[in-house]
Amino acid sequence: LNMSAAMQYEADPRNYLRLWERKTIPDKRDYRFLFQIDLSRSTEQGEIRRNEFDGNVVGAEVITALGIPNAIVGYTTGLGKTSDEVIEVYKGFDEDLNTDRERLQPQLSRLLDQSGGNTPTIEATRISSLMLRVQSQQVRENAHFLIVVTDGVPTTISGQRVDLGRLKQENDRLAEENNQIILGVGIGPGINEDNLREAYGEGKYVYARNQKDFPTKMAALLRAIFLQTQSIENQV
Repeated sequence: LNMSAAMQYEADPRNYLRLWERKTIPDKRDYRFLFQIDLSRSTEQGEIRRNEFDGNVVGAEVITALGIPNAIVGYTTGLGKTSDEVIEVYKGFDEDLNTDRERLQPQLSRLLDQSGGNTPTIEATRISSLMLRVQSQQVRENAHFLIVVTDGVPTTISGQRVDLGRLKQENDRLAEENNQIILGVGIGPGINEDNLREAYGEGKYVYARNQKDFPTKMAALLRAIFLQTQSIENQV
């Protein structure tokens, strides 16, 4: 997957068709998406939390309409009774935003009000990656995407800054061991493009410095993935 193409969608919509580097796909792929949303205290500033919510929920709605299972989790410290509880599930893989909308809406709305703490990205990503791995099916190839949304620099549970190279190593290990693609999505001026590149790798991140652009960037990323997938499938 080449995320660099997705980042160029505004300049030339034809770049949608360059997102996937593979020329063919297996007869059947099992698609799954997990959105991991930063709920640290810095996301409470301005409209960051609102734009995170809009971008991810709309993305989940699009994926649900395509019949693809997906989940939404939030991550920060202070989510449970113990300090190591850094993930909360707001929508599970078995829940459908179309048929269960009335029941899920209050649950998802809590994303906007959750009190934030630190940004334990490594710990949260390990948990999310295992959640996604459990979804693996007996098909020729899985296409599982873990999309990590953040507005700042990762920390430990106690709040110490984490070396971005260490985060990159952990992302690579989890992606290889669990057969997944881990993508970083940065929102707001608190994180810069160089940080995303170092933590996730060239071509594996999207950056929305202007927080208001985040929903559009997320929609464009998903649109790019599915347009290209459909294009390839129609050629096989």
